[in-house]
Amino acid sequence: MRALAARCPVTRVELPDGSAAWLVTGFSEAREVLIDQRYSRALAYAPDRPRQGLDYILAESLMGMDPPEHSRLRKLVASAFTEKRMQALRPEVTRIVDSLLDDMTAGPRPADLVRSFSLLLPSRVICSLLGVPPGDIDTFHGWSNTLFADWSRSMDELAEAYLAINGYMADLVARKRQAPADDLISVLIEARDSGDRLSEAEL
Repeated sequence: MRALAARCPVTRVELPDGSAAWLVTGFSEAREVLIDQRYSRALAYAPDRPRQGLDYILAESLMGMDPPEHSRLRKLVASAFTEKRMQALRPEVTRIVDSLLDDMTAGPRPADLVRSFSLLLPSRVICSLLGVPPGDIDTFHGWSNTLFADWSRSMDELAEAYLAINGYMADLVARKRQAPADDLISVLIEARDSGDRLSEAEL
């Protein structure tokens, strides 16, 4: 990646489904694509474009929107990601890291760093941030692994995992609405901008 960024920071590539795309590896080029409004997230998921796997999900998400819809949602969501809240999460992240390292140290040799640590850490931190109960974390990780692991998953597998995780999150939002806690979902339920709120689908 480093060599590609230095030699050719914008490269035409072929995706696993055979379609063409542009891979942007240079820092300034990537920054331009991310902030310059001449580049559209929404057009990438336009109805007339072929969709593969997660494209169906991303098209309806923050990642598939342009301003002003993207700006409104980003502002509401950003209110939950304060520095104070992120600093308060530090001890929990440390606990999760220590627990994963302890489990890996006590496990078989050689240890698989990716399977035992790298894949588990983000999902456990996200679950903690959202307020997913500890007993549900492995199930949640299974769904997210199906959705984000690789391109080899069938559309049926992706749809099943998406419906399961979507249903779970809807139920979790309902529970947090009845009994708010110190977690991201509870904060997002209360997020508003001049009386505007996140809709149920946006939550």
